[in-house]
Amino acid sequence: RDERQPTAPAVPARARPRTRISIAEVFSVVGSAITLIGVTLVLLLPQDGVLGPLPRVGIAVVLAVAAVAAAVWQHAKDDRNVGAQALMATGFASAYLCVLAVTVLFERPDGRGLLPAAAGLALAGLISVGGLWTARRWNSQWLGVLAVLGCLVLAPFVANRDLIWGLGFMVLLTIVTAPFQLGRTWLALMAARIKPTALVFFLAVAFGQDSLVENPTMTLALAAV
Repeated sequence: RDERQPTAPAVPARARPRTRISIAEVFSVVGSAITLIGVTLVLLLPQDGVLGPLPRVGIAVVLAVAAVAAAVWQHAKDDRNVGAQALMATGFASAYLCVLAVTVLFERPDGRGLLPAAAGLALAGLISVGGLWTARRWNSQWLGVLAVLGCLVLAPFVANRDLIWGLGFMVLLTIVTAPFQLGRTWLALMAARIKPTALVFFLAVAFGQDSLVENPTMTLALAAV
């Protein structure tokens, strides 16, 4: 008689969270950063250069649309492709910087932006929501972090002359993207949304940036938000 005791079914080990960053992710970050820096430099070219403001914005918009289209195509072929996520983040961040530029950086002869402030804020908010909606739909915190950091890290450079409006755009992005963290333990995204905005705001106030000093009411309102 076989007296061996029946063995219990093997219990699968709990999956450990992945902590290492892959080479593909590193190259995706580098590629996204280089593209966004290039978009920023195109927008910041001297006003009296060969290309005027609108052609420069047009170039940046074309790059943004091409990045989003390539990301959608690649994601349809392989929904876990890191490059597709980086492309999508680059596209949304480029579009956000374009809206910031035509609202704050480029001015009409009367000194107002090419795009009214209310329209610019609304459009930037929609772009931010679109980026985080895609991150949720693709279940990719990685995409959300890249998109948010691409916007918040480069926004102060685009809006340097009128930083208080740049901060307004940054605070808007920080606020409107908050609901997309519901039901997710995306702590990296939380840090990406909040830390750059808080740091830039603190440094601008600490060093008495001109646009903040000249608009104390708006500065206090942004600080309250």
